[in-house]
Amino acid sequence: MKTAYIKTIEVMMAVVFTFVFVLYVIPRFTGTEEVKENVEILTELEKLPGFRNFVVANKGCYNSLQNEEINTYVEEYLPAEYDYEICIDDISTDLPDKNIFIDSVIIAGNISEYNPKTVRLFHWIKG
Repeated sequence: MKTAYIKTIEVMMAVVFTFVFVLYVIPRFTGTEEVKENVEILTELEKLPGFRNFVVANKGCYNSLQNEEINTYVEEYLPAEYDYEICIDDISTDLPDKNIFIDSVIIAGNISEYNPKTVRLFHWIKG
């Protein structure tokens, strides 16, 4: 009877030690790459009348090198270490082989025109 009690305590201690190891030791050795978080900027951009007018008037995908007008809006909110491609009622097929974050919003139009469009912002860390 006494040996069964001791074995039960040994098993419980093993479970506790394993639990502590899994929670505290293993997460410290998951890698050295810093994980960046998604930057949700379309919720801020959709409030700007100029951006809404651009979305209503255009369609297609634009990257950071193609359109200076969209750059003025996006680069104000997107950190400098990110590159991006923004698609209006379209889906990009020319994205780099990296970890890509996607932010999307539906813009119904501007003050004078109802023209719903889906805007997708694909952004990733440069380099």
